[in-house]
Amino acid sequence: MKKYTFAKGSKSVFQNNPSGDNLGMAILFDMVPDLLCVASADGYFKWLNPAWESLLGFTVEELTGRPLVEFIHPDDVAGTLAEIEHQLKGSETKFFINRYRCKDGSYRWLEWHAVAGTDRSELYAVARDVTERYIAEQALRESEEKYQNIFNTSPDAININTLDGPYVDINEGFTKLTGYTKDEVLGSGSLHLGIWANPEDREKLIAGLKEHGSVRNLESVFRAKDGSLITGLMSASEVTINNKQYILSVTRDITLRKKVEDDIRMSENRFRQIAGNAAEMIWDLDVKGLITFCNDAIEQILGYSPEEVIGRKHFYDFFDPAQKEEYIKNAFDHLKNKDNIRSAINNNLHKDGHTVILETNVSPVLDNTGEVIGYRGTCNDITHKVFAEQALRESEEKYRLLAVNSSDVIWTTDLEGNLTYVSPSVKQFQGYTPEEVMEMGIIKFLTPASAEVAMNALAEYLPLLKSGQQNITKTLTFELVCKDGSHVWAEITASTMFNDNHEAIGIVGITRDVTERLLMEEKLKNSEQIFRSLAEYSPNMIFIIMQNKIYYVNQVCEKKLGYTREELYAPDFDFDKLAIPEHKNLLKETISQHTLGMDPNPFEFLMTGKDGQVLYTMVNTKFIQFGKEDAVLGLILDISEQRWAEEILKRKAVQFEQFSKIMVDRELKLVELKKEVNLLLQKLGEERKYELFDDQ
Repeated sequence: MKKYTFAKGSKSVFQNNPSGDNLGMAILFDMVPDLLCVASADGYFKWLNPAWESLLGFTVEELTGRPLVEFIHPDDVAGTLAEIEHQLKGSETKFFINRYRCKDGSYRWLEWHAVAGTDRSELYAVARDVTERYIAEQALRESEEKYQNIFNTSPDAININTLDGPYVDINEGFTKLTGYTKDEVLGSGSLHLGIWANPEDREKLIAGLKEHGSVRNLESVFRAKDGSLITGLMSASEVTINNKQYILSVTRDITLRKKVEDDIRMSENRFRQIAGNAAEMIWDLDVKGLITFCNDAIEQILGYSPEEVIGRKHFYDFFDPAQKEEYIKNAFDHLKNKDNIRSAINNNLHKDGHTVILETNVSPVLDNTGEVIGYRGTCNDITHKVFAEQALRESEEKYRLLAVNSSDVIWTTDLEGNLTYVSPSVKQFQGYTPEEVMEMGIIKFLTPASAEVAMNALAEYLPLLKSGQQNITKTLTFELVCKDGSHVWAEITASTMFNDNHEAIGIVGITRDVTERLLMEEKLKNSEQIFRSLAEYSPNMIFIIMQNKIYYVNQVCEKKLGYTREELYAPDFDFDKLAIPEHKNLLKETISQHTLGMDPNPFEFLMTGKDGQVLYTMVNTKFIQFGKEDAVLGLILDISEQRWAEEILKRKAVQFEQFSKIMVDRELKLVELKKEVNLLLQKLGEERKYELFDDQ
């Protein structure tokens, strides 16, 4: 028989009489799986049954050798001491829970029942290890809290209904979607409220639940409180709550998505209508170059009907055999890098055999992962244009040869300002022969206003010549009268003419017709005024930059970016400061394309305003001359609202997938937890807490 030992100084009844009935009681306590103990009023264990060693790992000597508070979790010490104080005052402890430390450093949750002895010198207690139960209940509480948080915060409409229709609970998403508050719907059914725009959709829902127990992605139209119609995607299933059957429904608002889909369909219809009426060829290719779509224009341009080429011919089957290999190589070199092809000129053979010159533009078609799934392009028949340009070049070459042999009017005067020579080109310039001009003199074929300017210039210039001053050059603009009475504008550059001894002997001048240039300058001035007027009232942002510095912005730029023109025009303000870091290289590459003589395509560009707000924009740029300097003119269209709508649509799709997974995982975990709790309670001899059905 096992020998029982007691703590030193113990006054346990078992120690005073360790035989007979008391010994039998000791043996019984030895077999009890619960923790039994006697503790002194000063906080030491005096007697412990073996279950303590089994649970905590400490020996009886280790447990009785130190104050019992040393084994209690620090956060539970104060509460435990307070409970002991109540016991010593005559109160009985029931279901008190605290944590005791094990020898390996872990803690176990213990549930206590205790009472003080009659003389208040000892405490008699029974503790039960409820760690697994406590953890399971805590996990269940956390799971229910997570579900409640999901229910309350989900942007989708979530509602719980009884099987016969009335609402039991709704979340905030339901109120935002329909406009009905919880107080307005609880106890009422959806048919009574008129939420189903098509009541037969509810019949489909109920039939699906009866047949399968759940319904997924039922698209239906719902009527909000204000009468507006909402397209929703509903999923529902039967659930058990507190042993009662309910219907749990989740509805996502897809009104915007449906509108986008409708817009896409309309856009596709418009595209096909445009393609059908377009004079240029419009086509689609697969990744191998096989034609998968072509409009009717191919018959007008190459003689083939769409039915003859779709699915039967590759784009390169029409190339001129003499250049076919070169064209194919150039095309695939661009396309394999996902580059666009712009204004590629290629010779093709018509069905009847004659050559057709096409200008081709091609862009790769990408899927959502960025992989090429085909190509889309257009072809313009430029055969007549090429022949016309060739004829024009030949004509221009003939006139260039004539221009080379012509010259400006060259003339000379003596120190008195009398003409001494006029070149023959004056005949073509003003209609006068050189002899006629020399007889008339410089002043007589000038308009009165120009004659006055010329007289003043000669009055200033001739004395300087006579005084021996050298290297005098002047350039002035005069209005001349031609022999036929018409007027022309001339730019006259005059310099000192010297003899072999470097003595001034007169003036040598060159007269150049600048009439057209002045008219162009006047038109340009007017054009610039018109441009500024148009730019200032444009709804889009317009800018002009040179070498990354801003030289002009319209008032829309100030409004959308938040900067004043003075800030944007500042010498230390670079245009790429408006780009997000990831798009600075894109901006540089676009500018560099202009310097290489290329016209870059419109591109999407993210800009940041003064307040840090990011704008989604579509930018179109053009290389221009601005104040005789190379510059870039840009037009910026703000597409932020469009991009934000697309982004919201994407996020909603991701949120729906995540929420669906969370709901399924939560239900599975909740059932497992309930099973574990029931099993633990069964082991402890208590009744099951949760009713579970076989299908769960």
